[in-house]
Amino acid sequence: MNDHHIWRRFVSFVASLVALLLSTQAWAQLAEGQPKFLGNVISQSVPSNFAQYWNQVTPENAGKWGSVEGTRNQMNWAQLDAAYNFAQQNGFKFKGHTLVWGSQYPSWITSLSAAEQRAEIEQWIQLYAQRYPNTWAIDVVNEPIKTPLPFKAALGGDGVTGWDWVITSFQLARKYLPNTKLLINEYGTENDPPVRAQYINIINLLKARGLIDGIGVQAHYFNLDYMSANQMTATLNDYASTGLDVYISELDITGGGTEAGQAAKYQELFPVMWNHSSVKGITLWGYIVGQVWRDGTGLINSNGSKRQAMVWLENFFKTRPSFSISAAPGSASVNRGATATASIAVTRTGGFTGSVSFAVSGLPTGVTATFTPPSTTGDSATLTFSAASTATLGTSNVTVTATSGTLSSTATLALTVGAGTQPDFSISAQPSSLTIKPGASGSAALEIARFGGFTGSVSLSASGLPSGVTATFSPASTTGNSSSLTLTASSSATVGSATVTITASSGTLSRTATLRLIVNTDDGSGNVTITPVVASSNAWYNEQHIRISHTVPLTALTVTVVIQRTTGLSVAGQHNSVGGQINQTITSSASAFTYQFTLAPGQTLNPGVDRLFAAQTRGSGTEHPTSGDTYTITYTAGGQTFTRSGTF
Repeated sequence: MNDHHIWRRFVSFVASLVALLLSTQAWAQLAEGQPKFLGNVISQSVPSNFAQYWNQVTPENAGKWGSVEGTRNQMNWAQLDAAYNFAQQNGFKFKGHTLVWGSQYPSWITSLSAAEQRAEIEQWIQLYAQRYPNTWAIDVVNEPIKTPLPFKAALGGDGVTGWDWVITSFQLARKYLPNTKLLINEYGTENDPPVRAQYINIINLLKARGLIDGIGVQAHYFNLDYMSANQMTATLNDYASTGLDVYISELDITGGGTEAGQAAKYQELFPVMWNHSSVKGITLWGYIVGQVWRDGTGLINSNGSKRQAMVWLENFFKTRPSFSISAAPGSASVNRGATATASIAVTRTGGFTGSVSFAVSGLPTGVTATFTPPSTTGDSATLTFSAASTATLGTSNVTVTATSGTLSSTATLALTVGAGTQPDFSISAQPSSLTIKPGASGSAALEIARFGGFTGSVSLSASGLPSGVTATFSPASTTGNSSSLTLTASSSATVGSATVTITASSGTLSRTATLRLIVNTDDGSGNVTITPVVASSNAWYNEQHIRISHTVPLTALTVTVVIQRTTGLSVAGQHNSVGGQINQTITSSASAFTYQFTLAPGQTLNPGVDRLFAAQTRGSGTEHPTSGDTYTITYTAGGQTFTRSGTF
């Protein structure tokens, strides 16, 4: 054998070895070694870098009934096989999506009788179970509230429970998939407490019958983009109260449409979801730009470069489980015979979920400290200092120590013990501005803050009133903490702006507060701008916005959008940019869908620009004429209530 042949055989051997190595490459996924999975969807084909990042698989569309059996009794399993086999070969959890859903079902099913529909649904579930026996979990019913099954009568309809068709679906799934976790899945519950309560009611009906193993929370951008970490924690706590495992099932975030905004929102919300004890796994709804269902939700560009959110996500999982604590404020003052508090924040990194216990050292003589709670799996505790009447005066550096197993973290807080202050009080007015018309009146609440043991009676008066305006106090003097000021303008009152000074007196003490008074004949629209916008309108999806800008605080607000119930139109959802201050509801009749957004009682909406209130509908191929849809906005500003309405 000559050298040339030896060289060729050597090159061939090396090429074969490289191919073998590439074919068996074991990627270290982001959540490898974690007690929870971080998964993603597979669409038409498996992305070449999927196993580099994710360790759980959900088919995006291939597992929906309409994708498999578009023609009756002709099953197309190819794409679903590919996703399932990929998961099996890589040892990833495979979740089916979905068995029963009021969308993407075979069109031919609607022409059958109820008995035939029931038989076909059961056959579909049976065939799926036979072909994919190692399915780890499956969304049995998808979106029972938002997208109910049009032919639910075949499964028992609403029935006695109101959700018999959902219960029947789970009974069939349990029959044919006895070793698979049975999940329910829904969107729009994250920042909508009434819908969340309805969802939990369905969950509890299933739990009482032993039919459900976990809860799917879709967590799409149109909810999460407008949520805070505290709101997400409250949502997950509600689901944790059921005692069932929670799965974030279709996570995507746009952060307002910018790369930096997306990264910021991931940093705010992802740790809350990942570190919550009830959440057992998170599935993202796509990650490659250009291959996701909504623009702006991708994490990796088509050329392989990573967006800021993906870079952050990688760093999040590279960090080892740990925590740190900080005290806010960094200093505290407590008077003899009194108490003071500081907030201790626990920052968790690297997926750390352990319980953290607190202790304190370096306290001055006569001062004790307590923590509420004394240990926590959450993100904060309250430190309370109590000073005896003989506590040592001065400033001391107090050390707070937090421990969890072998991990510990400390924070230092400067504590000053004082002798106390002289009896005194202050006064404030809310709102700080009133607008009234001639012949009308407006009111402000006065708050009297007492400190240093002050208990005296406070008398009230007003000065700086424009001509024709009078002031009354109820009560005019008080030993309590509040009073009410009513300003009344006569029909001939001077129009314009004035600064009213409220004086509170008690013995030698005198304290003041100011209130801006505007007397005008404006109907209020000059302070509130309302803009109706049709953000999206086509045969398949509509989104209609009311955008509100206001230069004065609103103490009451109701936005009502009425959308005509035209051919093929159904509810898709609603959202707003204000957040938890707004309560949302959707009601329907034979002729219309009514979307309502209401400022919660006791809340004040401070001046803002371009506040968004969105009503979403889904079509079935017939374009919806938005020009006939209406809106009505009722708001209270400056003690007056106004109503404005119009059409899109």
